[in-house]
Amino acid sequence: MATTMLSIPPLPPSPRPLHPINPPTPPATTTPVFKFTATISTRPATPASIHSAPDTPPDSPSDDTQSIESTDSSLTVPSETPVAYVLHPPDQFEVIRHRDKATIYSISAAAVAQAYRQTQTQPMPPAGELFPWLHGLNPRNSGQLAFFNAQCSAARIPPINIGYRGLIIVHVPAPFGCYRPGRLVGAVNHPEILGRAQRDGHFLDPDPPKGICLRNFHIQVAKMALLSDVVVYSPRGQTKEVLDVAEKIAQAQRFVRMKYSTCGTGPIFNTFVVAGIF
Repeated sequence: MATTMLSIPPLPPSPRPLHPINPPTPPATTTPVFKFTATISTRPATPASIHSAPDTPPDSPSDDTQSIESTDSSLTVPSETPVAYVLHPPDQFEVIRHRDKATIYSISAAAVAQAYRQTQTQPMPPAGELFPWLHGLNPRNSGQLAFFNAQCSAARIPPINIGYRGLIIVHVPAPFGCYRPGRLVGAVNHPEILGRAQRDGHFLDPDPPKGICLRNFHIQVAKMALLSDVVVYSPRGQTKEVLDVAEKIAQAQRFVRMKYSTCGTGPIFNTFVVAGIF
């Protein structure tokens, strides 16, 4: 039987360790070692002038110095400055028609622009003062009254005493066939706010007699006319027809004031007619 001999190569030498077991002692250095001693003081150093000052409060200010002491008047909240409206009071405007039940004033286009800008920038009235009256409360519409829980007659009174003055601009169009370009933005026709009366004017009652609706946006222009000054203009200027429309609006304002003002002290809304031709 033959025997096979295997030749095993010798193992390579082990690598030299990176860190010797007994590292050499570093040579002695001749660099001197300085030691610092920290001294902590419990009181910072202050200039001598402070130590020499007496421990007494400073002198009171002289008579010509304004005192900073609070007084009773300084703690009082100043009252708000009353708003100066462009259209109220109307004494600055010329009266162009005066009747027992209506007074109409003349106004320039520049004054209308100022009044319009003031109305657009003034704060809106509180929502609680207009809701739900602004959304329609017809006394014959029991479903709408129940929906808003407004069966009480006091909920249907226009809130004319909330300190708000709106502005309604009424456009009286030219006769049929007479074309006049241009119309003020936001202007409405007078049938949108006036009821159909043969004699004295009165505002339209737009509250729906039936049906339940939360918003009723289409009736709110006529309802806000009760809380607003009204400016009437026409492409033909201050003609008799335009003045007749303005007189009916002024009569409607007087009727609302007499019916809903508290002891005759409610706000007075007025009617103006723009002078000039548009």
